[in-house]
Amino acid sequence: MACKKPVVTTDGGAIPEVISDCGLVVEAGNSDELKIGILKLINNESLKEEMAEKGYQRVLEALNWRRAAESVTEIYENTIKDFQK
Repeated sequence: MACKKPVVTTDGGAIPEVISDCGLVVEAGNSDELKIGILKLINNESLKEEMAEKGYQRVLEALNWRRAAESVTEIYENTIKDFQK
């Protein structure tokens, strides 16, 4: 996404949450669905460009080191507060 490319991924793990509407999520282990997803992007230039731009914006806004540091700091602060109760 940081390279302004749309993503086709499987529904395993937390990746679908990260991808959101910035790419296509297919069933894990289903090669036919994967093929359909890839072909959908190859054949639909506007969808490909839209997902690529959304993904790039998501990286800039939410998936960066500053945001990661804020999230870790929040986790530590909440853990300390819970421990002090």
